[in-house]
Amino acid sequence: MTRRGGWVGLLAVLAATGCRFGPEQAVVERVIADGWEFRRAGDTLWLPATVPGTVHTDLLANGVIPDPFYGDNERRLQWIERKTLSDLKALGEEIAKMLNSLVNSIKSSKN
Repeated sequence: MTRRGGWVGLLAVLAATGCRFGPEQAVVERVIADGWEFRRAGDTLWLPATVPGTVHTDLLANGVIPDPFYGDNERRLQWIERKTLSDLKALGEEIAKMLNSLVNSIKSSKN
């Protein structure tokens, strides 16, 4: 079967089985890039976070660390990778708990 014939066959099967793509299907769109915060594990101070982003850029944006690309700052900032900064808060505490649980399960599966 040629490549073109494969696409035609797929479209024929979709049409025959009643598979529809149209306005009757509800699409829910939710912006999740706003409202994120992070903190060091065990700390009570929440700081704003940018999603998508990294802990390093969030620490820099919040004035917690100096520019890692200046002088020998990169060497002095290597403590960040050894700290747990994975607590997230956005869209309610339930989602934060779910994400933290996922992060912890990924970390434990690597060990």
